Amino acid sequence: MLRDIRELRNDPEAYAAELERRWGGLLSYRYIGRKYSSMDTGPEDNTVTLRRDMRNATGGLLVAPLSISSPEGSVGSDRETVPNPVIHSCQILDPAHDVARIEVVASESLHLGGRMGYSRSKIVDADNPDRVIALTEGQGVKIGTVPDGLEKMPPNPLEIVDSPDLPPLWQVFGAFRRDDGSTWRRPMPPSTSDRSTCCSRRPPSATPPSWWAPIGSRWWRGTSCSSPGARSARSASTVRPPAAPGARSVSGSPCRTKATRTAR
Repeated sequence: MLRDIRELRNDPEAYAAELERRWGGLLSYRYIGRKYSSMDTGPEDNTVTLRRDMRNATGGLLVAPLSISSPEGSVGSDRETVPNPVIHSCQILDPAHDVARIEVVASESLHLGGRMGYSRSKIVDADNPDRVIALTEGQGVKIGTVPDGLEKMPPNPLEIVDSPDLPPLWQVFGAFRRDDGSTWRRPMPPSTSDRSTCCSRRPPSATPPSWWAPIGSRWWRGTSCSSPGARSARSASTVRPPAAPGARSVSGSPCRTKATRTAR
């Protein structure tokens, strides 16, 4: 079972070493190709190069790479606090069939309270910023404090060459297909653990987080999520209507919660 990183709060050196190990081992950001200037050394880069495995059978973008590229929450980076995502919403306005790269822009904090934060961003075509691909918004919670003086870390990217032979994302992240066609995620080992399991006292659940549930290009609804030391927060109870003709909306909790399929 993963050790709760908050137990190292009073040992700055051990905390920094463990944070670097976990951040450098996160499969999600590294496999998608997302960099974060708040955590990584080097120049700021909010772009992601799209690949075949980030698209569905018709060539439209999947929700998963968009949500990973723009996780939202606005409670601070892992160098400033112990953040935990609560709710994430993504509205896809453009399937981006002919888009090579996306960029997260116009990120803004809507409200930052004592423990909860709310933010939103816009995802555009990196080579044509006037073309809006998706809108994201979300809620996060601080579930712990960190030692002072945590520094940025060198990025540890994965070089994934685009190819028709790339496995689907749900397979890379250890999920499996059930007989009814839904996609579920098995417990993940520490080396590939997602951000929420890095700071949880509980082991990863066999039930998939709802932001991975849309890997199969379905619409999902998440239940409420609570973390140790944090107040329970209720997620959106229904999928919000599309913001524009042809838009898809996925709303739910990116924590380890049950996901209920709401549309096929």
